[in-house]
Amino acid sequence: MWEVDILPDTAGTIEDLTLVDLYSTTNGYFGYMNVDSWGSDELYINKYYLDGDSPSWTFSSNNKLHTIIHELWHALGMAHSYWSNVMKQGKLSITSLWTQDKSSYNTKW
Repeated sequence: MWEVDILPDTAGTIEDLTLVDLYSTTNGYFGYMNVDSWGSDELYINKYYLDGDSPSWTFSSNNKLHTIIHELWHALGMAHSYWSNVMKQGKLSITSLWTQDKSSYNTKW
């Protein structure tokens, strides 16, 4: 099975994905991907929500983990799903990959 290594830059490699902490009270996203065909893609995590500063959202550690997994899965090219899995929007309690997640990954890669 194909594996993904998440490593820092070295003299011989250039990063493919940059993780960016964002603090935005006006952006309604918990996290999102910015795909750049010319350089490093960027995965943004909105700390306004995940750090608990939003008066309308309270995040448990599982909700935070789900958000990170969901956005990393986008970084691997996965789209949102209508199945009840890590790629379904609004299912913040799911923190592990389900059969449909794995099947989508294997189909893509």
